[in-house]
Amino acid sequence: MFHSPQLKLITVGICLFAAVQADNITQKRSNESGKSWATNADWDWTAAGVTAGEYAGNDFITPDTMTVRTPEGTHVTFAGDSLTVYGTLALKSGNNTSATKTVNDLRLAGTISNYVPSYSSTIQTLTGNLSIIGDSLLTGTTSNARNITVASQVSGGTGFTVNHTGNAGAKYTYSNAANTFDGTWQVTSAKLIFDNGGATGTGDVIVDGGLFQINDSWNAGSSLTVNGGTVDFGANDWTVSNLKMGASSLGNGSYDATALNGFGTGTFTGAGNIIVIPEPSSLILLGMASFLIFAFRRK
Repeated sequence: MFHSPQLKLITVGICLFAAVQADNITQKRSNESGKSWATNADWDWTAAGVTAGEYAGNDFITPDTMTVRTPEGTHVTFAGDSLTVYGTLALKSGNNTSATKTVNDLRLAGTISNYVPSYSSTIQTLTGNLSIIGDSLLTGTTSNARNITVASQVSGGTGFTVNHTGNAGAKYTYSNAANTFDGTWQVTSAKLIFDNGGATGTGDVIVDGGLFQINDSWNAGSSLTVNGGTVDFGANDWTVSNLKMGASSLGNGSYDATALNGFGTGTFTGAGNIIVIPEPSSLILLGMASFLIFAFRRK
C-alpha cells in the first residue's frame, strides 16, 4: 500500500499530540497529617491511566471536599504541570519556620490556608502563577498571626477574600507588580496589604473589616467600597473611579483622612488623599444621558 509523505507527517503529528496531552489526576482523599501533594497514594492515578508518581506532564485536581497540603520543606515546588484547587490548599512549614512554596500553574476556586503549628511571626510565601477561576478565600483560623505573602502573578476575575478569624494582626500581602487580576479584592478581617499599586491589578476593593493598605500610590481605575474596618493610605494619593461609603457614593474630589472619617463608615489613616475621578467611559455615559435629557426637553 502506498503512503504519501503527507500522510506520514500527519500520522507522526497525531502521535506527538497524543504523547504531549496532559492527563487529569484527581485527588481521591485529603492529605492527612504528615502527608502532602507528593503523597502518591492520595491521587487517583488508576482512573487517569497514569503510572503513580508521574507528576511532570500531568494536571492535578483537588475537589471541593478535600485538602491538599504542601510538604513542610522551606523551599518546595509542585512537580505537576498544574494544580486546580476547588477545596483547600494548606501551606505548611515546620515549627516557627518561614517557607516558600512554588506552584507554576495554580488555579483556584477554593481556599488557601496558612498552616504553621503553634507559632506566629512566620511567613509563608507562595510563588509561581495563580489564576482565580472562581470565588476564593485566603485564610487562617488560629490565634497566631500567621502571615502569607502571595508573590505569584495573580490573574483571573471573580472574588478573592481575606478572612483570618483568629488574629486581627495576621498579614496577607500581595507583592507582584505584574498582577492582572480584574475581579474584586475583599477583606473581612486581618490585614490585606499590597506592596505596590500594580499588585492590585485592576481589581475593585471592598473593605468590610480588618485593614486595607497599599504601600504606594494607586491609580488603576478601580472602585473602593468601605463598609467598615480600617483603610491606611499612608502618605500616598489614591485615585479611584468610585468611592462608596456603605451604600453611598461620594462625589468627585479629593478627600483626606479627616474628611473621610467624618462620614462614620470605617476608619481612615494617612497623610495622603483619596481622589475620586470617574473612568472616561462613565463620563461619556453621563454626557450622553445629559444630551438625551436636553434633547427631550427641547421637543
